[in-house]
Amino acid sequence: MLTLWPGDLVCAEGKYLEPSPLGRGQCEGGVERRAAIFIGPEFGTVSRPDLVSAAREAGDSGFDVLIACAFNYDAHSSEFDKLGRIPVLKAHMNADLHMAADLKNTGKGNLFVIFGEPDIDILESEAGQVRVKVNGVDVFHPNTGEVRSDGAEGIALFKKNSAEIKLVILDVEMPGISGDKVFQILRGITPGVKILIASGYGKEYLETTIFKSKISHFLPKPFKIEQLSYKVNQLLGGNHV
Repeated sequence: MLTLWPGDLVCAEGKYLEPSPLGRGQCEGGVERRAAIFIGPEFGTVSRPDLVSAAREAGDSGFDVLIACAFNYDAHSSEFDKLGRIPVLKAHMNADLHMAADLKNTGKGNLFVIFGEPDIDILESEAGQVRVKVNGVDVFHPNTGEVRSDGAEGIALFKKNSAEIKLVILDVEMPGISGDKVFQILRGITPGVKILIASGYGKEYLETTIFKSKISHFLPKPFKIEQLSYKVNQLLGGNHV
């Protein structure tokens, strides 16, 4: 449960139980801890100084951990995970979150979207470790605004409606199957379909490391709805978004 927090960078407070042996002031589930929530800008990048300032504010306010949520982090923040006694946990928000209202108005039949956010289960393991079970990929449906978990059904859906689908927006990191493999399967079903690769990885990195070939259509994430609209209209040759 989250409650609002009137901080400069910390905007909310969360509480959680930290497992520990029973003792004075402790309950059976563990010790109650306080988490400071910091949310980065919608279209900006969170830097290491941002995290340092937020962690310092969390420490001064008596929090036990800082949870940072951002669409993008700079390279210098990747190894920053603690300030004094305050651990810093970084959550990466998918850029699709702030485009739902606009994508919902996309015309039917010519835009099929596959986004690679996995549906997972956390399973207990030995020695205090956990195992992550990937159940499928979350597919965002812009016409309804819904996100539904799909496995191979996502590709089956494309195959069933391939005659009407003119453009596929495809992420790279997919559970159970890689984005480049999905790319090959979709092209095998409909050789002429246009596939727009939307990824937080750079285009050159994808071409040399993942796809091993040139990418014709690429859109870096995060992106604004105006950028997506321009790209879609450019590929489909009309006013589609």
